[in-house]
Amino acid sequence: MGRKNDAIVDFLGRDEVLADLYNGCLYNGEQVILPELLGDVQRTYHESLKNRYLKKSRRRRERDVLKLFHDKEHLILLAVEAQNNPHLCMPLKCLEYDVDEYVRQLRHLSRRYRENGELTEPTEKLSGIRRTDRLNPVVTIVLYHGEDDWTAPTHLQEMLDMSDMRPEMKSFCSDYKIHLFKLSDLNEKNFHTGLRELIGIMKRRNDKEAILSYYEENRERFRQMDDATYDMLCAMTNCEKLLEKKQNHSDDEKEEKNDMIRAFQEIIADSKEEGRKEGIKEGLREGTKIGEERGEKRGEKRGEKRGILQGEEKLSKLISQLLADQRTVDVGKAVSSAGVRKRLYKEYGL
Repeated sequence: MGRKNDAIVDFLGRDEVLADLYNGCLYNGEQVILPELLGDVQRTYHESLKNRYLKKSRRRRERDVLKLFHDKEHLILLAVEAQNNPHLCMPLKCLEYDVDEYVRQLRHLSRRYRENGELTEPTEKLSGIRRTDRLNPVVTIVLYHGEDDWTAPTHLQEMLDMSDMRPEMKSFCSDYKIHLFKLSDLNEKNFHTGLRELIGIMKRRNDKEAILSYYEENRERFRQMDDATYDMLCAMTNCEKLLEKKQNHSDDEKEEKNDMIRAFQEIIADSKEEGRKEGIKEGLREGTKIGEERGEKRGEKRGEKRGILQGEEKLSKLISQLLADQRTVDVGKAVSSAGVRKRLYKEYGL
């Protein structure tokens, strides 16, 4: 799944965090789902398959998070699928998980009735359940914590080729919608656990100064942060240095151990110092480069000037020799033709 996805899935698996997520997303922060009313349930599903040799094998699928919510009137299964990148098959993936859960519930009822021989009515025997039986609903949230916009389908029908289908036929194609929430679009004030800090930081993840300002505004909450939340934030922000700062604190500094404000201030100070040193190095490199380029240009100009002077001196000597030998015709040819000059230079040893 990836390090970030693993970190947030582990975090969401805590009862108080899952309750906070649902309350924040569905009820604008109202405390409707209480952590003490949540219970653990099976998150894995096994499907029997037959391969080409007719040997039975088992395929295992596991939901990211699944809890049973038991209020006074209902049993409801609350599920979360965390995504770091858009998934083109997300509607089908969530639908498959929901169906797996309903099938598991149905098999549990059918097995019990079959073993006890409780079903006598033909319709009930055919169905494997009683007419009064009802399955527990499943509510699935997709929590997208990537930086880019979600560009994948949110409805099952978006995955189907229905472009030229007649409206009458299209209306008979069942749909399935995912309930997608982008982490950085949520209002952090609707949350009360570490999700509040996670949302606030993810909104500012590309601006260190903005993150530090956010830390300062919420100093007490960050000071009281528990280990699991601190570690999750380190993983989600790809900030290994924050984790190193925490691990480097001595046992005598327990009250400061999870002081993310202090740790981040140190990181920014380190970054500024590294930037200053790198700036000096870059300035020296650029200065050296400019100096070399200027030196090359000066050398070229000097060489060019020296070559012209030497050429003039050489031609002057040749003309003097030709005039001394009364070869005035060759003087004109030497001035106008490089080939003649070359031959005459050789002849006079110049």
